[in-house]
Amino acid sequence: MASMNLKLRTLAAMLSAAALLGALSSALPAHAQTAPVATGPTAITPPAPPPPLGPFVSATGVASVAGSADPRTTILSITVQERASTKDPQAAVKVVQDKQAKIRAALVAAGISAASVQDTDFNIGPSYGGPVAVPAQGQNGVVPPMAAVAPDGAPASIPSPESSSSAVAPAPGVAPAIFPPIPTPYGFMVNASMQVTTSSPDQLALAMRVAVENGATSVNSYGRGGTGTPPDASVLAPAIAQATRQATAMVRASADAAGVTLDAVRSITVQQPQAIYDGGPSPKWQVQVQVTYNVR
Repeated sequence: MASMNLKLRTLAAMLSAAALLGALSSALPAHAQTAPVATGPTAITPPAPPPPLGPFVSATGVASVAGSADPRTTILSITVQERASTKDPQAAVKVVQDKQAKIRAALVAAGISAASVQDTDFNIGPSYGGPVAVPAQGQNGVVPPMAAVAPDGAPASIPSPESSSSAVAPAPGVAPAIFPPIPTPYGFMVNASMQVTTSSPDQLALAMRVAVENGATSVNSYGRGGTGTPPDASVLAPAIAQATRQATAMVRASADAAGVTLDAVRSITVQQPQAIYDGGPSPKWQVQVQVTYNVR
């Protein structure tokens, strides 16, 4: 009897627990179901192209104003060259150094600043070329074997085939191999260069004459420097106005010739001023103005 009562109490407890769980479940809010989101590529719509521009006519006017003194300088390049007639180049180096010192002293004596005269290059190397064969007239019109003269003017003999090439003993049935002779230097060539910075055509001409008179082998000149600073806008204003009027007149003449009517101004473009050299002591500054009109 006691066992039966225990079973009944256990069953009752289980039913009570189940009822409590059911009540709790009904009290909680139901979870909403969400639909999946598509993850495919997003289509991008390109912007619409700008409307096409209508017909137009354009012209460019040009005007210029005088600039300030030209700050450009001219470089005079002076080269002294000497060939050593022997295999010792020291004598040629001494000759070149003496000529450079003489040219430098003469330039300074002519009024050119010593700081404007600078050494720029020095080169020394062997001189090749071999003897140069020249014909020699013999007695009774008989021409003897060719004589030879080295590049420095010293007599030289033409090497014989045996001394100018090396023959290798061939194997039986193989033609002999002939190798060209190894070149032998006939002396050394010494080159030295210096440059003079001049500030005017007169000074350039003076330096060139002094260098040649004192042993320079060659001289050459080239320009170096900038074009100066463009004038202020107030100085350029008259040229800009003149170029604009010129371009406008050209546009009107072109429209009349084409039989079209000018409409509103589409654009006016002023180019950066450019330095123009026409042989004068200073550059001219040129401006260009492009004027564009719509037409109908």
